[in-house]
This record gives sequence, C-alpha cells and structure tokens, in this order.
Amino acid sequence: MHPHETDKGLAYREIFRAAFGDLRDDESIMSLIRNVHHAYHVMDSAHEEYLKPFALTGAKLRMLTWLLACDKVGYADGLLPSQLSRFQNVSPNTVSSLLAGLEDQRWIERTKHPTDNRKQIITITDSGRTLLQSVFPKYKQFIDSTMIGLSREEREILVTLLNKLTQSMQDALQTTTVDGEVTKEMPPPDP
Repeated sequence: MHPHETDKGLAYREIFRAAFGDLRDDESIMSLIRNVHHAYHVMDSAHEEYLKPFALTGAKLRMLTWLLACDKVGYADGLLPSQLSRFQNVSPNTVSSLLAGLEDQRWIERTKHPTDNRKQIITITDSGRTLLQSVFPKYKQFIDSTMIGLSREEREILVTLLNKLTQSMQDALQTTTVDGEVTKEMPPPDP
C-alpha cells in the first residue's frame, strides 16, 4: 500500500518503523516536530496570501512595522541595516534584499550616515506610514481570526511551550556529539 493511501500520520509511523525499527519512545517527538513544522507553514502561507494584495510579504510588513514603532518611540533618525538584521533575525544579505524592495515601493528611504559614509540610515516614508495605517488594522483582524480556536489561556500556554522548545533547540545547538564526545559549538542565535 502506498503511504499516501492511508492516514498520513499512520503512514509516516509505518515508514519510520520500517526504516528505523520501533520508535515508540520517539513518536511524540517526531509528531511534535511534524506538527510545529506544519503549523508554521500553514500560518506562514495564510499570512503571505493575505498580504499579497497589498504588495507586502510578512518580512516586509515586520520591517515596516519595526521602523514605524522605533520612529514613534524616539528613533526618528532611523535605523542601521545591521539593527534591522538583528530584529528580523536574518542575514545582512536578506535585509539588503528586503530594503531594496521596500525602497522600490517608496515605503522606506536610505540616507548616508552623518559620520560614516559606509553606513546607511533607514527610515520609513510617509507613504510607508500611510500603508501601515491602512493595512495593519485589517491585518490584526485577520490574525485574530486565525487564532479564534484558542482561548487566551491556551495562547499563553502555547507561547510558554514554544519558548521552552526554542530554548531547548538553542541549547542543543551549543553542543553536538561527535564520535560520542560532547563538544561546544556555535552560540545560540540572538532572539
């Protein structure tokens, strides 16, 4: 029988048992990983689809939102791309690509740093502010609708559990087993 002819969860378990033996002790871990991964992709796809008519992506929206929030709390002079990279937790190359797109759409502008010509200062434009004022309330309603199946308490529990899972994964990244020896490796990524 082809694995996709039955319940996917059952098929995955059968495939893993056939390939690796009895993994009953590990099934809850594998199920958790699969479900977190699936939930992320469903949520990410839904958000990207919702933002498409506004010519936005989730990453662009986060960047614009962060620029606006920083502007409102006293960083009106803008932010460096490196600060945006840390906030987005993505590489400088990814930030550079995002900024190019946002600049093409005239939602941000770049100016030279006043004391270091190698650096640029990124600020949100009036057009970017107007876009966010239009999109964000609708987007928040959409986000709220996607979470309607969870009570406030369940959302808080899920956040706590996901934070614990993230910390556990970051801790695991610090050590790896090489030929049975535990070695210190790379530090955890910045939150």
